[in-house]
Amino acid sequence: MSSTQMVLSTRMVKHMEKGSCILTVTFILIFTSVVQGQHDPGRVKQNLLKGVVKILLPPDESGDRRAGTGFLVSKEITRNGHTYRQTFLVTTKHMLGDWNLADGDIARYHNGFEVFFYRTTTMSGRSYEPMKISLSDRNEKIKDKVYLHPNGKIDVAMIALDEELDPSNRIDLITFDVGDLLPFNKIISSNIGLGDQVFAIGYPLGITSLRDNYPFAKFGYVASLPGTQLVIEATWQNRKKEIIKTNAEGKIILLDGLIVVGNSGSPVVLPAEMKSRVNAETNSLEWTPIKNQVIGIVSGGWSMAGLTVVYSSDYILELIDLYLKETHKKSN
Repeated sequence: MSSTQMVLSTRMVKHMEKGSCILTVTFILIFTSVVQGQHDPGRVKQNLLKGVVKILLPPDESGDRRAGTGFLVSKEITRNGHTYRQTFLVTTKHMLGDWNLADGDIARYHNGFEVFFYRTTTMSGRSYEPMKISLSDRNEKIKDKVYLHPNGKIDVAMIALDEELDPSNRIDLITFDVGDLLPFNKIISSNIGLGDQVFAIGYPLGITSLRDNYPFAKFGYVASLPGTQLVIEATWQNRKKEIIKTNAEGKIILLDGLIVVGNSGSPVVLPAEMKSRVNAETNSLEWTPIKNQVIGIVSGGWSMAGLTVVYSSDYILELIDLYLKETHKKSN
């Protein structure tokens, strides 16, 4: 909309009756939304992309290397009078080892995997470069920096980054703040419900741009009622190759729209937009700004049903709380 059009609209207001004022306010809000969209286009903001990284697992028995996704979350911490920002790499348990819903634990971990961090400068001239992150020590014991959600049915894991962020590694560090993680019981109050669109940001089938390594945004629609915990019977094959029935349960969000292999560990974000609704009490139109907040992390899906399983951001927040408690004990 041009500035001339805005002036004409302002003049029209002078001739409107008082009963039409709500329409005028609505018009101005729409205008504001359009201007913001032109200034920073897209429903997923580009500044978030460097907070999402590609993970490449070691070769399997056939020599293939499976790709997945992780994302960086940080929290400001004050301890002993010193304030710093701790960064975590968040992904799924099954990216770290042989976790599945039927067994509920990891019997065999990968020794490590490659994470494609964005760099300020690289030897290759590219804006990214892989780094090996070790998960176990020389005795094949899992490192203290690796955190698994204590509930065996929750496919969420986290790695506290330390030496990886040494200045010599030239990491171009962009993270999601813990305040960007939207709790399960606040999704509906954020004006998100059944049928609303969300985006999984990651690397489907490991596909990426060789120029900048940016992830891709795949969309899905909220298929389960947000804020309502689910118990879903599922058939899985355990390590003994037995087909058993078990339950996927907890703070889970189902998406209509299958997120493919490689999207495991992807953050699921709300679209950045202005959303409208009619207030049932006042019968007036209200507008709510929606930000790219993270509602959960992609685990897997049921291809026959076309559904994707997303574990709530609550489980990430719980792991960060666990980290704070354990590191507090060690420092005392």
